[in-house]
This record gives sequence, structure tokens and C-alpha cells, in this order.
Amino acid sequence: MIDKKVTVSQIAKYAGVSPATVSRVLNHRDQVKEDTILKVKEAMNALNFTPDASSQEPSYANTNLLINVNSLTNPFYGEVLQGVLASAKAADFCPLIYQEHLSASTISNFCQLIKNVNAAGVLLLNQTPLPLLDAIHAFVPVVQCCDYDPDSSISYIGINDFSSARNAVRHLIASGRKKIAFLNGPKRFVYAQERQRGYEKALEESGISLPSGWHINLPKVDYDIAYSNACQLLNNENHPNAFFTSSDILAAAVIRAAKRFGLQVPQDVMVVGFDNRDISQMMIPSITTVNQPKFQLGYGSCDILINQIRNPGIVTDDSMLLDTELIVRESTTLTHI
Repeated sequence: MIDKKVTVSQIAKYAGVSPATVSRVLNHRDQVKEDTILKVKEAMNALNFTPDASSQEPSYANTNLLINVNSLTNPFYGEVLQGVLASAKAADFCPLIYQEHLSASTISNFCQLIKNVNAAGVLLLNQTPLPLLDAIHAFVPVVQCCDYDPDSSISYIGINDFSSARNAVRHLIASGRKKIAFLNGPKRFVYAQERQRGYEKALEESGISLPSGWHINLPKVDYDIAYSNACQLLNNENHPNAFFTSSDILAAAVIRAAKRFGLQVPQDVMVVGFDNRDISQMMIPSITTVNQPKFQLGYGSCDILINQIRNPGIVTDDSMLLDTELIVRESTTLTHI
């Protein structure tokens, strides 16, 4: 594999080219200009980089796209994949969906799979550590979708989690709520970090100071865990009168917890979810939520990947963050008679 001390991204940065271009030079592919090859080789020499022969020779001169996702049971990714499939079909590419949690122990098998299926490129639907991104990018072009590493030089498409969270909390504040708790996802994820920033910014803008224990990073997005934490917060005389959550599943758990303590939603406790899943409309009351453009995320990320495959050696800043929409429903709407 790659020298552990020097990454493809580091070589690309030194040479002023994209990681995909470095990959093509390493694998002796066509469509790379001579002056570009020279710059990459000079960077490799300057950084004392020596490629392992076993990491070379893969081919993407075909139409296979390898799509990696951690879980196919999550309805969110089902909608994203619909966009991926539509984009691939429009460009006459063949998407191959592979369910696997990429880690240091599984990356070798995944790189071997890239060669086995002659993948032209890889689309990652879950946040992947930078060393693993570099390992994959040594073979083929890679694009990150939904979850991403903003510090990598590898293209991504996601949503503006910061503004999404800030707008959601602003909505609660505009509805007269100042005691706003936040049930968030694991802090290791970029989306959780950005939503925390948005939550805190909205509070700061309104001069609201809250107990630090009212912002909770759950170990995972789980209904039962969220219900337990919501019960702990609500089982106090000075309890939150609103919740912002990082998932509609978490919002549903909060509504159940409120009912346990005889609290009405939205009269006593307002609730905002995230993702606009089907459950947000099925719940009573229906849940105000942040709608992610899931189809567009899938379609756009696949489009970026195909463009990189068809235009090797061209450095473009094609990463982007899409806007979201706050859908106001019953969980934050007071009816005055």
C-alpha cells in the first residue's frame, strides 16, 4: 500500500494537483500532461515517497462505480441512493452498492474489491477517516457524500449543518422558547460538530445561556437512548420547554418522554427534528423538521464523481454544501382559539 508517512493528498498539495491526478501518475494512466507528471514525480522525490508495486495497476477504464454505505436499512440512505442511481443511469454508468463499515481492518479488502470489479470510481456515503480516503484515492477518483472530512482535499457534497441548526433554533426562539435542549449525534461526526455550532450561535445571538448538560452528544442515534436522556432532562422542575434534535427518531423519543411526564407538545414542550423522515408526518403531533435534499445529495455527488472520471487531470473545486428547508408542523405550532 502507500507509504504510511506520506499520503496521496500530501503529494497532491505539494505538486498543486488533485489526488486523483497523483493516482493516475502512480498507475501510469493516459490523459496526464507531461509537465503534470513531472511535477508529481518531483513532489514524490521531495517527500521521499516510494509507491509499492502492489498498489498499482488498477483500471477504471469502464463504467463501474463502487458505492459504499454503512447501512442499507437506514431510510435516509435509501433516498440518497435513488439520486445516485438516477445520475449513474443518465450517464450510462453501472453503480455497484457495497455495504461495509470501512476501518483499518477492512480497508485492504475494500481496495482489493476496487480492483476486482474494475471500479472507475468510488462514492462514500459515510464519514471516512483521512488515511482510508487516501488509501482508496491511490486507486481511483473518490467523492464523499453526506458525511465528509472537510480537511481532506477529496471532493464532497453535503448540507450546511451549521445554518440548518441555527435556523431551527431561531425558529424555537421566535416561538417564545428560551430553555432549549439539544439531543445531538456522536461528536466525532462533522455534522454533529456543525449542528452544535449552529445551536450555540443561535443562543448566543439571542443572549441565551443554558446549562451545559442540556446539550447531549448521544453515543449513537437511537430511539431508546434518546428517550432515556429526554426523561432525565424533563424529570426536573426547571426542565427544557423546547428540544432541537439531530434526527426525527430522536424527536419522536422526546415526544414520548414528554407524554410520560404529562407534558403537552407543543404547549409545554416544543420539538424540532431533522431529516424529514416519514415518521415526522406520522407522529401525533406531526414533527417540525429540517428537510435534507436527499435525492439531490445522491445525484450531485455521483455527478461530481463521473465528471472527475471523464476529465482526469483537471483540478476543480467542486465540493459543495446544499441548503436545507425547515418544515413547520404541529410540534412547534400553537393553535390559538
